[in-house]
Amino acid sequence: MNNENHKTHKTHYVFCQFDTRFLYRDYKETLADQYYAKQWETKQKDGYYKPDQFWELPTWITEIDGVLEKHEYTSELKIISEVADFTMTGYDVNKTVFLFSALDINKQYIKDTAMVNSDYLFIVGGYIDGVEYFGDIMNIEYQNDIQEFCLVENIPFSYEVSYRLFKGLKCIPRLTLSTGCKHNCKFCCVEKDLKEYSSLDIYKQIEAMKVLDFKLVYLNDKTFGQCENYKELKGVDELLHHWNKDFDGFIIQTTAAKCKDAAFCYGLKSLGVKVVEIGVETYNDRLLRKYKKPHNIKMIMQSMENLMRAKLNIIPNILIGLIGETSTTYRYTLGFLKWYSHEYRKAIYSLNVYNLAVYAGTDLANEVNAGTDDSNEMETDKSYHTEADRNNIDYFYSEVFKLGIDILDK
Repeated sequence: MNNENHKTHKTHYVFCQFDTRFLYRDYKETLADQYYAKQWETKQKDGYYKPDQFWELPTWITEIDGVLEKHEYTSELKIISEVADFTMTGYDVNKTVFLFSALDINKQYIKDTAMVNSDYLFIVGGYIDGVEYFGDIMNIEYQNDIQEFCLVENIPFSYEVSYRLFKGLKCIPRLTLSTGCKHNCKFCCVEKDLKEYSSLDIYKQIEAMKVLDFKLVYLNDKTFGQCENYKELKGVDELLHHWNKDFDGFIIQTTAAKCKDAAFCYGLKSLGVKVVEIGVETYNDRLLRKYKKPHNIKMIMQSMENLMRAKLNIIPNILIGLIGETSTTYRYTLGFLKWYSHEYRKAIYSLNVYNLAVYAGTDLANEVNAGTDDSNEMETDKSYHTEADRNNIDYFYSEVFKLGIDILDK
């Protein structure tokens, strides 16, 4: 196909999303899978709605499609759930463009799909070095962001959001007040340049949500409270309650460095916050310093007490696989979690447990001799772990998810 041909017609854009059940079909079910399945089941009454085909609404689709809808382009959503879906049929070659977001887990499938459909144009973005990876595929154009997409497609760019392809979907939509983070944690790849969204752009996100079915909204801000516009959440809460009688509040993610301030925690309640995901990672001062976390054990304890008094649901974020963890440090973290999940306190709503991923460009990646699969969040063991590390990880993995299931059962 001549990649310029589609620009002489009103292009039809097809957003392609891989079904997560397809992507992870070869992974054996683990205790973690059992835990998260139970979490979605037990918390559904509170508004934890998870679509079957993906874990969360793909933001890249909603933001690109917002621009397309504004300029009266047609679009559709294509879910790829089996290898047979790689072959695109029934589309006009000269009027159709396929769009993908590339990740490590799906990049080969994107390449395979493009090779099978060499007459069509594929536009790909995402979080990998796409120019290098897809450079040998003639019908793939790799673009870094939405602005570049609009420039190449000759569509005027403005920040827009549209959920027209997800109308009626039961989900937890995401709202972004800011991007970036001021902290410099060694394993984090989030940009350090903190940027606030304007009131107009926040309103556009809220207005777009009207076609969705939801009770909770997730704040996409990496560290909620760093930008001053977090105070606008009160107005957002009032607006959402005005047109959604089922709306019940926000889920935020933030740090113990913020929540050590009791006034901040009590203020969250007045903003409509329902659930606080708080970065703990590990209950060990030495490791927290090693990985440049903005808190210590004392702050963690202060934060837990403040959030409890403010009557907010608490979800500690825990990392598995940090270099330097031992059987003792893992037991400290388990002890902390058991203390706050005890029948007497019941302070922990649920757990978020992540496998350490070593992302290119982070301080951690520059320190360790990471393998090609060490950025895979699904893999517990990393190439640089010793046998003792793996034994300790296996112990903690088993114990923390057993505890998580027990918390959900209470």
